[in-house]
Amino acid sequence: MLNNLREYLNDPKYIKRLALSGLLIFSGGVLFCIIIAAIFGKEGYDLTKNFMSDLGSIQYSPIPIFFDFVLIISQACLIPVFFYLKKKIIDAEHSKSKKGSIARFLANLGSYILILGSTALIIDGIFSFDRTTLLNIHFYSTIIAFVGWLIGAFLIGLGLFFSTESYLPKSLRIYMFVSLPFSITCLFLRPSSLSLQALKWLLFIGIYFWAIPYILQVFNKQINKQKKGFYCL
Repeated sequence: MLNNLREYLNDPKYIKRLALSGLLIFSGGVLFCIIIAAIFGKEGYDLTKNFMSDLGSIQYSPIPIFFDFVLIISQACLIPVFFYLKKKIIDAEHSKSKKGSIARFLANLGSYILILGSTALIIDGIFSFDRTTLLNIHFYSTIIAFVGWLIGAFLIGLGLFFSTESYLPKSLRIYMFVSLPFSITCLFLRPSSLSLQALKWLLFIGIYFWAIPYILQVFNKQINKQKKGFYCL
C-alpha cells in the first residue's frame, strides 16, 4: 500500500489533478460560502466589511462548517503538491555554480514556507472563528497562513531569477517576487477610503492566484519533458 501511495505521489499527472482539485475546491468553496453568507447570513456578508475568517462563524454564515471543510480539504490537496514541486522541480536545478546554489536554497526555503502556510490554513479550519481557544490559535494561524504564502511566493520568485532552468515566464517570476514588498506597501499606505477587510481580500486574491499559473506551467513543462525522455521519475 505504501509503495502504491509513493507511486501516486511521484506521478506528475496524479499530482497535477490533486493540485487542480485543491485550487478549485478552495476558490469555488470560498465563492459559494460568500454567496450563501451574503444572502442567508444573520448579519449578511460584505467583502468591504468582513474578513475571510468570518465565513467560519455562525454569526455571519449559516454554513460555517462547510467553509472549515473547504480550508481543510483544499490545503490537504495542495501540501503534497508543494512537496512534489520541491522534490521534482526545484531540486532539478543541477547547476553547481553559485547562482544555482542560491536558486536551490531560496526556492527550497520558499516551498517549505508555502507548506507551512497551507498547514496553517488547515489549522484555521480546525480552530475556526467559532472554535478558537484561549490561546487564540485561529488568529495566529491566520497570520502564519497569510505571511507564509506571501514570503513563500517571494522566495520562490527570487530563487527562480537565479535558476539556470527557466520553468516560468519572466512575467510570473516578477509577479511572485514583487508580491511581498507590494503587499507591505499597501498595508502601510492604505488609503482611508479602502477598508482593511477589502484590502486583505484583494491581497489574498493576488497572492493566491499566482499559484494557478505557477502550478500549471511547471507541471506542463515537467510532463512534456517526461514524455521526451528528459526525466525518469
